[in-house]
Amino acid sequence: MTDIKVFEDKDLVSFGGDTLPANLVKAENAIVELERDFKVFNHSNSQTAWQLFILNHKGGLRNVRQISAEISRKRDALIEAKYNHLEALAEVDIWKEELEIEESPAKRRLLEIKIERVEQSAQLAIAPIEGALKDIIQLHAHYTKLMEQYDGYTEEDFEKEEVAYWIKRCISQCLRDIRQFNTVTKGEQEPLESMGLNVLAVIDDMRRYLNDVEMQTVDGSCLDTYLEECVEKYSSVVQSRLTFIREAALIEESTDA
Repeated sequence: MTDIKVFEDKDLVSFGGDTLPANLVKAENAIVELERDFKVFNHSNSQTAWQLFILNHKGGLRNVRQISAEISRKRDALIEAKYNHLEALAEVDIWKEELEIEESPAKRRLLEIKIERVEQSAQLAIAPIEGALKDIIQLHAHYTKLMEQYDGYTEEDFEKEEVAYWIKRCISQCLRDIRQFNTVTKGEQEPLESMGLNVLAVIDDMRRYLNDVEMQTVDGSCLDTYLEECVEKYSSVVQSRLTFIREAALIEESTDA
């Protein structure tokens, strides 16, 4: 906290008709009152945000990949914070040793200020470290739950799920276009074409879903059901397209050789 005694012998006028020391006391009391809230909100995302928005990919293994990337970033940040914290504490120990033998009052006071500032900064650094630890623990809980389904997964499993993911993602984006513009924009048609799907037939099917199902209910779970139906209908087409592309690439490679 701020050393208010520094200002006690100074009649400094501040805002609200109070002196600077008086306003400092008010601010420090407010900070103390909010200490609990700092600890509650010291991590980047809530459980709700992780579950609904960040780890809401239309594919479980994509969530595994996302969790891996998130934990990797937070691990790196924790390592950096850890050594910054240790270096700061080591620097404080050095200054304390210097303080024991320093005779100059002015230099002693400067060392005391340095020590106080770094010790306070080191204390404040604990909160974001704890926040990162909370995120890692939450993410690991999601990971553990996912791995009940995907334990021992392979790259081939991931590729199979990617087909389902991209079908769901493209259909979802097209549905948003139809809801907003009553048509599918060319930018959203292109992925459908790339997957080998008949764009007009897919759009016609989406319109039937919107009119016959989605507009008849406020329960958004109907979308999940429809997307699963799309995966079942279109997966074989997309797989055929992938096979064609891979075989064409092999033919080109053999021709070049």
